[in-house]
Amino acid sequence: MGKKGQILKHVMFLLFFVAWFAYFYVLWRDMVVFDGADLRVGGINVWGDWAMHFTQGSSFAYRSLFLTQHPLLLGAPYAYPFAVNWISGVLVRMGMEFFSAFVIPSFAYSLFFVVVLTFLFWKIFHSRAVAMLATTIFLLNGGLGWWWYVQDLIASPNWITALRFAKEYTHLTSVGIQWISVITSMIVPQRSFVFGYSYALLILLLVFRHIERARHAWSMKWFIGFGVVCGLMPVIHMHSFIMLAIIFGWWMLWSLARKEDGGRQHALACWIVMGCITLLLASPLFITFFSQTVGKVTRGSFIQWYPGWFVNKNAEHAGMDWSWWWFLNWGITLPVGIVGWSIATRKLQVITLPFFMMFVLLNLFLFQPYVWDNTKVLVWASLGVSSMAAYTVWKLWQKHIVLKICAGLLFLIMILAGTLDAYGALDKRKHNWSMYEAQALIAVDAFRHLSKSDDVILASDSHNNPFINLSGRQVVMGFRGWLWTYGFDYGPIEQDVLTIFCGEMHAQELLKKYNIKYVIFDDKVRNEYKGNEEYFSRRYHNVLESGQYVVYEIK
Repeated sequence: MGKKGQILKHVMFLLFFVAWFAYFYVLWRDMVVFDGADLRVGGINVWGDWAMHFTQGSSFAYRSLFLTQHPLLLGAPYAYPFAVNWISGVLVRMGMEFFSAFVIPSFAYSLFFVVVLTFLFWKIFHSRAVAMLATTIFLLNGGLGWWWYVQDLIASPNWITALRFAKEYTHLTSVGIQWISVITSMIVPQRSFVFGYSYALLILLLVFRHIERARHAWSMKWFIGFGVVCGLMPVIHMHSFIMLAIIFGWWMLWSLARKEDGGRQHALACWIVMGCITLLLASPLFITFFSQTVGKVTRGSFIQWYPGWFVNKNAEHAGMDWSWWWFLNWGITLPVGIVGWSIATRKLQVITLPFFMMFVLLNLFLFQPYVWDNTKVLVWASLGVSSMAAYTVWKLWQKHIVLKICAGLLFLIMILAGTLDAYGALDKRKHNWSMYEAQALIAVDAFRHLSKSDDVILASDSHNNPFINLSGRQVVMGFRGWLWTYGFDYGPIEQDVLTIFCGEMHAQELLKKYNIKYVIFDDKVRNEYKGNEEYFSRRYHNVLESGQYVVYEIK
C-alpha cells in the first residue's frame, strides 16, 4: 500500500474515534438536567439505576470514604464493586458539583471503553479494519428488532415513525427480544460496568501484548504488575474479575502449549506469580463477598442450574424454541461469528475460544437471582462473537464485488437494531424522567446540615427517595428490588420497618434496636405502609417538612 493509502487508513481510524466521541458527547451532554422545577434524567435505565449509584456516592461523599456496611441495608456487608462510586464521592469532596461528579466521569469512561475495546481487537487481529468493525458490532448489538421497525414504517409511513420512534427495538419483550442495546442497558446506566469492563479490557490488552512475545522474553516485573491490577478487580467489577480468571486460565494453557524453543518454565513461573498476587489481594474481598452475601445472606440463591436461560421452564419465555430465541435476540451475528471462528487461523480460534465457552455457560447457569443479569456474562461472550463476525465481514470484503456487497449487507443487518436504539437514546424528549423535585433537593440539603454523618434514618424504600439517595446517611432498608437482586434476605428487617412505621407495640424498642435517629414520612409510607403519622407527631419533634416529606427526630 502506498503512502496515500496509509494516510487514508490513519484518517479513517481517527474519524472512527471522533464519531464515537461526538456520539457520547451528545448522549451525555444533557443526561442530568435541572429545569427549575425538577431534576430530570435522560433515560428510564438511568432513572432506575442511578438512584442506587447516587446513594453509594453520597455515602462516600458525606459520610465516610471507608464504608463497612451496605448503604441500602443496615448491618449488611458492603458486597458491591464500589470503586466507581467511590471516585465520584472523592470528586464531590474535592468540590465538584454532586451530579457532575457522576455524569462527567461516565462520559470519560464511555470514551475509554471505545478506545481500549478497539485497541484490544486491533492487537488480536492485527487489523484496524477488523477492530473498527468488531467494536461497532459489539456496541450496536441487536437482533431482529429492526424488522418491527420496518413494520411500523409500513403501518405509519411518516417522519415521526421514521425518526422519533417510541420503541426500543432491542427490547421487545412481547416477542421475546431481551438482549438490549449495550449502550442503553449497560454503558449508560451501569456505572460499575462501564468502568470495570473497560478496566478489565485494558488488563486483557496489556497481558495479551506481553504473552504474544516469545516466552523467554516475558518480564516478571510486568506479571507482578498484572497481578496487582487484577487483584483490585473485585472492588471494581466482580463479574469481570470472574471472566478474567476464565480467560487467563485458558490463555495460560495456550501460552505454555505453544510450539517454540524454551521458556516454558519461565512462562509458568510468571503465570504463577501473577495468580498468587491476584489471590493475595483479591481473596479478602472475594471471600467476604461469597461468605457473607452468597452464603449467609442469600441462602445459596446466586449460581443456579438454569438451562435455556430466558427459555428455561421457569423463565419469562418458557416454551419458546431456544435457537429461535437467540436468532430473535442476536440476529445473524451469532451464526456469522461462528462461521468466522471456523475459518479463522488456529491461533485466533484458541485465543477467542473462552468467549464462546462463556456463551455456553450462560445458557446453562444463572449467575444472579435476576434472570436478565446473565447479560453480564453475555457481554463477555459478545467480545468473541462480535470479533469473529467482523472477521467474516472483512474476509468477504477482500473478495470480488458480489461478496463485498454481501459483506456490507451482513454488517448492516448486524448493527441495524442497535443503531436504531443508539440513535433513539439521543432524543431526550422521549427519554425525560423526573428524578427529584426541586423542593426535595432543598430539603435534603437542609437535612444533611442538621443531621450527623453517622445518623441512621428510617424512610420508605422508593428507589429514588432523595433522603436515601442524596443525604449520605445510613438507611435501615432501601429499595427492596435492589436488595433482592443483590441476594439479601431482608425479610426480618422489612417486617420491623413496617412495625415501626405503624407505631405498633414494639415500635419503641425497634427504634432503639436499630439506633434510628430520624424517621421520614412520605406518601408511600402513608399509603402503602399504612404509616401512623399521628403516633410520631405526638411523641417526636418535627424538624423538617417539605412537600410530602416530614422528618421526625427520635430522642
